Amino acid sequence: MSLRSLALQLGVLVLLALNFPGSVNALTLAVDSDLGQVSVTGATADGEVVLLAVERVRHLYWSEVRRGDYRELADSSGDVLLTPIDGVAWASVWVAVDLATGDSVVATPAGYPLRQLSAGTAAASVSGTSVNLTVAAAEVVIVRPGVGRWIARLRDGGGGDSGVAHDGSIQLALVDLASAPQESTPLPTGFSAGDLVVGIDPQRLEVFIQEVGS
Repeated sequence: MSLRSLALQLGVLVLLALNFPGSVNALTLAVDSDLGQVSVTGATADGEVVLLAVERVRHLYWSEVRRGDYRELADSSGDVLLTPIDGVAWASVWVAVDLATGDSVVATPAGYPLRQLSAGTAAASVSGTSVNLTVAAAEVVIVRPGVGRWIARLRDGGGGDSGVAHDGSIQLALVDLASAPQESTPLPTGFSAGDLVVGIDPQRLEVFIQEVGS
């Protein structure tokens, strides 16, 4: 896993990007909150890219958390340009996964810090048929390269938390996953080597990615 700064000329845009296990560092992701665009390059030509996002949006008297789950078709050059109807919030974190290869990358808009939950620690781990996260809430997507994706929205002691108790952590059992929109792939009964588990804490905007078997 490598940490790198990715400089792209989109007006004046500098963003911090993380490539995770399974990545060959070809996949890049740029998030521009001024233009309201998210761009991916280096994906499989004419393949599909899965994007997961959590955004914190401030209004005059209130704030909200927006969640986005997308499955986009790349062009013949392996590029994707996404323009969400509600724009792109500056306080946001985005994950892109090449559905064919499992390559992944994470990025935030210019100036917004990228925070990571470490894989395999007490904060985040994958074991057996469950995902364990020491957070109060999480948006999760599991990607099986070449097959499909599944999603879950979790709250400590609430929906999707098989641990039940309010103990500051979440346990996601695979049986509690839901099919993503327009996804017809049957739900998994267990993890397979190469599966990619992606989680974002909507309160702290921290991200967790682990490749099963790595």
